[in-house]
Amino acid sequence: MTFLSEYISITPNIRDIIIFNSREEAIKKGYYIRDHKNNEVAYQVIIRDASNRELWLRLSILPTDKPLKYTKDVNELLSFCGINIEEPIETLPDKFKRWLTIKPPILPSEVITIEN
Repeated sequence: MTFLSEYISITPNIRDIIIFNSREEAIKKGYYIRDHKNNEVAYQVIIRDASNRELWLRLSILPTDKPLKYTKDVNELLSFCGINIEEPIETLPDKFKRWLTIKPPILPSEVITIEN
């Protein structure tokens, strides 16, 4: 769970989640780095907190049954990025449970704002 603690320390109070529907769109908005071969590596999922700190995540799989903006919670979004929580969420400490179960509202825009 070390990685989860680190993610929460970067974005403890999630304000919004930005989801780019394509690799190209993420690159156009500046959410990419260049790898050692100078290839562009796009980050299509951005979790941003109230202080504007961002956690950039790469998609490992694309959901085939529904668009990313219809994900149920942060935990499901992480699974599309190849980050799977093995333990049942109910058994995790409260700060992990709260963070993983944040449910962004479904909006037609790329920025999905969390409302408390």
